[in-house]
Amino acid sequence: MHSKNSYIGINPKVVKHIRHYAKLLKRGKAFAYKDIEDVEQDLLLDCLPGLEGYNELEGHFIKQYVKCRALNLKEKELCKKRTINFVDEALYEESDESLEYSSAVRIDVNEAIAKLPRELRKICKLLAEDHSICEISRRTGIPKSTLYDTINKLRKEFSHLKTYLKRDF
Repeated sequence: MHSKNSYIGINPKVVKHIRHYAKLLKRGKAFAYKDIEDVEQDLLLDCLPGLEGYNELEGHFIKQYVKCRALNLKEKELCKKRTINFVDEALYEESDESLEYSSAVRIDVNEAIAKLPRELRKICKLLAEDHSICEISRRTGIPKSTLYDTINKLRKEFSHLKTYLKRDF
């Protein structure tokens, strides 16, 4: 149960306390299934913000600080284990029809995009990534007025997909 972690650049006194309290945490039920190295790293990460102002000459508080952080870490871990995640039954009641429908939409849209010329595909991809007309214009060097004309062309190309827009969800 000896850790193989090395803590270069961190005060050895701090590392000694972190290793000690990590061993104590590991013995409890909160961290029973974690490796000692992981527990040490979690504790160190939890302690790092408070170690910025640590001065070895005034270092009498460091043991208590690491101890309190270890207790806080233990409480957080136990709280995670107590949390009950309720499974929404509505997710399982989703019918196969809606899955088939979303698959059909995806296939039809991908086919329509594949049939487009290369430049229109590029603009369509940028629009799908939620870029604004101004951003697309800057990226491609195409004037905004031309982009609006291109969007009208895309609407005509995708007109056969209007049936998917009329469906109630």
